[in-house]
Amino acid sequence: MAVMKKSKLVLFVLALAVVAAAVLYYAAVAPALVGGERVAGVFAGALRDGPGLDVRYADATFKLFPRPALELRDVTFIGRGGKEIIRADALRIGLSYVGFITLKPSVATVEFVRPRADLAPGDVSLGEAGKAPSFRGTVTITDGFVRYAGETRTALMDGVSGRLRCKAAWGEELEVRGKLNADKLRFAAAAGEAAGGMAVAAEGKLRYRPEAPGGRLFFDELDFLFGKARLSVGGELQTGAGEKEVELALTGKRMALGQVLPALAPRFGDAELEGELDLSLGVKGRWGEGRRPDVRGKLEVKKGALRPAEGEGISGVAASVRFAGDKYVVENVRGRTRGGSFKGHGVVRPADNWPYKLKLEGPVPLEVVATALGIPDAYMLAGAAQLDLDVDGELSNPGRTSLEGTIRLSDCRARLKPFAVPFQRLSGTLYCDGYRIKTGKVKGQLGGDEFEIGGSWQGFDTPRVDFVAVADELDLDAALPTAEVKRRFAERGSAPLGLPGRDITAKGRVRFKKFKLLSVRGSKLEADFEYGGGILNIKKLDFNAYDGKVRAQMTVYPGAHPRYTCSATIRGARVGVFLTENKYLENVVTGRFSADATFSAEGTAYDDVARTFGGKGSLELAGGRVAGLPLVDELAKWSRIDLFSPLQVSKLWAMCDARDGVVRTAELRVENPDMVVEAAGEATLGKKVNFAVRTKFNEKAAERLARAGKALALVRDEEGGGHFNFVVTGEAARPAFQLDAASMLGAAGEEAPRGEEEELVGTGDLF
Repeated sequence: MAVMKKSKLVLFVLALAVVAAAVLYYAAVAPALVGGERVAGVFAGALRDGPGLDVRYADATFKLFPRPALELRDVTFIGRGGKEIIRADALRIGLSYVGFITLKPSVATVEFVRPRADLAPGDVSLGEAGKAPSFRGTVTITDGFVRYAGETRTALMDGVSGRLRCKAAWGEELEVRGKLNADKLRFAAAAGEAAGGMAVAAEGKLRYRPEAPGGRLFFDELDFLFGKARLSVGGELQTGAGEKEVELALTGKRMALGQVLPALAPRFGDAELEGELDLSLGVKGRWGEGRRPDVRGKLEVKKGALRPAEGEGISGVAASVRFAGDKYVVENVRGRTRGGSFKGHGVVRPADNWPYKLKLEGPVPLEVVATALGIPDAYMLAGAAQLDLDVDGELSNPGRTSLEGTIRLSDCRARLKPFAVPFQRLSGTLYCDGYRIKTGKVKGQLGGDEFEIGGSWQGFDTPRVDFVAVADELDLDAALPTAEVKRRFAERGSAPLGLPGRDITAKGRVRFKKFKLLSVRGSKLEADFEYGGGILNIKKLDFNAYDGKVRAQMTVYPGAHPRYTCSATIRGARVGVFLTENKYLENVVTGRFSADATFSAEGTAYDDVARTFGGKGSLELAGGRVAGLPLVDELAKWSRIDLFSPLQVSKLWAMCDARDGVVRTAELRVENPDMVVEAAGEATLGKKVNFAVRTKFNEKAAERLARAGKALALVRDEEGGGHFNFVVTGEAARPAFQLDAASMLGAAGEEAPRGEEEELVGTGDLF
């Protein structure tokens, strides 16, 4: 009995020693012999020989539990051409237990944390057969992003997560099975970005077998999931250069349009979409090098609805497309709007540029048309249009769209650059003749005023526009952006004003009986302009304003900092009301003036214009008066000279030039029956002034002022007249006056009158 107990004790001690040795080996000996550097070297070598990538990382940590693993942080994978293919926050490489214990480390699990992949064809290869060790294990992805830029389209997937079982015999076959999810899948033309997108998942099995010059993909029960909808794909597809073979079967039942369409066409991303899509297609034949495989089957849309973010939508949408090899027949397209039902049918050819023919009849909301065509906010369309159109075009080249038939507008709205607010209540008929659209008399409103417009639009790629617009009265200030309009467009990241792009050319003529623009009211407006190459040239701008005539020409060079030049003449206009549209000032400053000016500037903000303003001009005022002007009252109070109220102006003459926002004059002369005033100096568009002023009173006026005791600052001269000279400086709204002491000394060297050193700052605005 004692012997048996002793044997058990020995066995227990031996077992404990074995376990202790195993634990010591696993925890101390194996890590020391395997080590993080060795694991990193094995992994890096497999990457170079397999997919052909080099790896860089910031630092590494080796862990034993729950599995021997190496964690790399701030990881970058680099292709053979030096391009950064993938960046990840972390990469965890788990080792197989057997390989770790036998000191032959092999990878069993790979986990990416926040990988960001930027891939293009040819970035990753599958290596040469037998050169790299095979891989059999799991790959886990957490919160990744993938951009794959193909030759014509870019696919973008955000929020990628999944767990995949992989078998990789490098150079022979790669097999992947499991499930991969993406929070958002979207497509863009070329290498651009794309809005919208949809949640999507893929599950099943996919195999890839390298073949010269490309490879072959096998879809083994692979399903794509769109919400609750499922698209099943089976068959095989050759990849690589030249002609390739394909044989696929695609089946989808009750797929939600709201999940599928935004990824394929991002412009639908902000619209509310309803409806189901059924798909059953067989694709077989050769493709590439200009060849397309034979496609047969059917696509059906049921219970559809499209409601744009703003405006009217359509409901009850149903459509079917029959794929018949050499043509795709669009059958029974129909839907409902508030104005009634519409229908359409047509055919699309699977050939170069994808030519198509469609017949459309019935009312269609322009909001839906704008959404489908991706028209930006700057060219908003809304309202009902009654279509009777035959449409010929090419899906890959919208500029080659040809229309035959009519489009009848009824209470529609449209916003076009450079107007900040839409045209309202547009009604009329557009006649379509191939690549040209002509109008009858289209009526509309702008800011509540009615107008008529007629003309033509030719071409879509590089359109040419020719029109004439007439109105009895139009408030063009209504088209300028208000603070609310500016705020709304700033939120959308677009400008409320601007000119169309360089691709469009236009010629126009406007005739308004009455109008208002920049607070100036006028009549008999006639303007002719041309637009081309991004440059607006107003060749003629004639109108009457305040009993005078204005004629101008202007050229605008648009851009981030628009530049413009202008020349104008004004003849016989009432000065006060013309300058300010202010009835008070109209009575304060009267008379008729004429002016000639040529100027240029840059920018749209006042500060930019003030900084770059330059030019030259002249001004002449006759038969006027100044009454109750605060500047004159301040001057009279300071000089102690009664300048008479109202101050009569027989003639005013000025010659000016401007540069960098500063207006200078060496010749400004004012005459009236009592005196002559001459001035020279400058004023900035920043509203600062600096003028030297000389006044000369005739003998009768000087005597009258002296008798009245109102000439305390007046210096009498030998001829019996009088003068006083001063300088005005500072802010235009609060100018400062100071006597010119040297000029005020008499001929005998007498001291200037008391007050010559006084300075007075104005207490009120100029006007």
